[in-house]
Amino acid sequence: MRKFKVVTRITNYIWAESPEDARKFHEDLINKGKVTLQKDGETTVKFSRALGVQFLEAPEDISRSRDPIEKPRPLDWLEIEQDGMSLIALVTKLSKRRVYYYEALTQTQRSIDRDAWAKWAGSHKVHPSYQEKLPPFIIHECVRVHREKGLISDHGGTPDSSVILATLEKYGYEPDDYELQNGYWAENILDKELNTYILETSSKAGPPAEGEEIDEWDIQLGDDLPTLDELSK
Repeated sequence: MRKFKVVTRITNYIWAESPEDARKFHEDLINKGKVTLQKDGETTVKFSRALGVQFLEAPEDISRSRDPIEKPRPLDWLEIEQDGMSLIALVTKLSKRRVYYYEALTQTQRSIDRDAWAKWAGSHKVHPSYQEKLPPFIIHECVRVHREKGLISDHGGTPDSSVILATLEKYGYEPDDYELQNGYWAENILDKELNTYILETSSKAGPPAEGEEIDEWDIQLGDDLPTLDELSK
């Protein structure tokens, strides 16, 4: 990370008999709310070479300006839709030359050259981590674990925060200080999805009727499924 000096100021051009009068009038306008930082402020950002200064650390991607195609980060995920099938690659780590990712459909760890990643991401749908959107397979897995542990059933239940956090941690989702102070978005999403699932399933409790479609939350995985590489050829 690089160090920057950020200055926000309100600039007014004032006729006055003295610098003191100009300063006083300027302060008076601010105190009365006639000029505000939100409305009249101007922010400049420059590289800082200051020494002996306590720098604050900005959350990664808070500006949402990073290009996930050219500059991938862990927890970015790529979605490929083809022939009615959706494949997801969740970035797990990076090296100078390769992008390592988890392929959700086959549940395998794979890697790809950075140039190839850029080609993939440029041709399909990529969700940067700062978009604060979870891959569907993580939501499905959290529901499945809740059911296996008996925490939810067709008649109701309650989301368990420890299960939610364990599921997120498994795939590299860990809240930073900023997220803890402002609400951990990933945990909130899973909690909301689980509550929605509980309401939907409890309203139609009972064994499925003959010919009834399988619950859309279920995931069917097979060993003969194509890999993301094969589907992208």
